[in-house]
Amino acid sequence: AGSPCELGDMTYEECGRRCLELMYVASEKRWIHESYAQFVTDVFHLVESTLVSTDSQIAVLQSKQQLLDDPVGFVDTFFTQHYPIAKTKLLCISDIHAFLALCKRRGQKPPPFVPVIDANFKTFFKKDSLWQCEDLAAVVGADVERVCILQGPVAVSHIKEANEPAKSILDGIYRGQVAALQQKLRTDNASTQPHLPTAPEQQQQPQQ
Repeated sequence: AGSPCELGDMTYEECGRRCLELMYVASEKRWIHESYAQFVTDVFHLVESTLVSTDSQIAVLQSKQQLLDDPVGFVDTFFTQHYPIAKTKLLCISDIHAFLALCKRRGQKPPPFVPVIDANFKTFFKKDSLWQCEDLAAVVGADVERVCILQGPVAVSHIKEANEPAKSILDGIYRGQVAALQQKLRTDNASTQPHLPTAPEQQQQPQQ
């Protein structure tokens, strides 16, 4: 996470690492979507085609499999050992346009970020954002406040108060979840507890 900026203000390394950060869940070693592996591969092909020093230089990125095997390790090696200039070199205008074209490419999952604020802002912002509330590990910082949650007819049916503050709504959800868990715990305990025979009533001793 960081401050928003234009693509033209980012270096090639910042752009490449940010794409990986937003499309690959490093803590679980998985891509959010298989098409993101291809997207990041194409981004690094773009970066390398610009930064390569000579036409005879052998490309570092030969296939998508290199990113599938060890994405984080590959990216670290790519920038630190092969293209250290990427740390300071800003994206050129032609590569910005190429990057935006990749973001708009049909047949892939839309990128989980807004690459530019233009006429396509609504598409970038809302076309495919609801999945994030179901996969919080894929959200930057696992921050629930970064996700959009769809309010459907079932949720609306439980609204009892007009203009209810968000805190009150969330507190109600929290208390409801706690109550449900407590009830389940009591039920589970009751079902597993052995049934003991009831002790017979003691006979009353005759009074002297």
